[in-house]
Amino acid sequence: MRRVETDGSHVSPLPGPPAHVKALAVKRVLLCIDNESYFTGIPALHNRIALFRAERGLSRRDLADAVDVNPQTIGYLERGDYAPSLELGMKIAAAFDVPVELVFSFTPFPSVADALRRAGDV
Repeated sequence: MRRVETDGSHVSPLPGPPAHVKALAVKRVLLCIDNESYFTGIPALHNRIALFRAERGLSRRDLADAVDVNPQTIGYLERGDYAPSLELGMKIAAAFDVPVELVFSFTPFPSVADALRRAGDV
């Protein structure tokens, strides 16, 4: 389990919670377990940042520079360790020139392999 500040600037190890507790949201601190984000009452946010970066040949640093954040923040986002602010999410979508819902979703995206398989069945 890791503690991640909402600006993505600090990560420190924390002792694990009891088995029945997934995570706690306290003030503006997000606790992350097993690459899933948990806010009280708000579902995890899934993203395709790595897919869009790879498609466009961008490094984490390139994207970070385009949206004015630290490259580590891009890594945190891609792993699901950090949920972006609305502003950052919109900047990332704009950097890829796509609607924000193509980059972020509350439901998991289908894998690329599954999508290609389904496209071949049509």
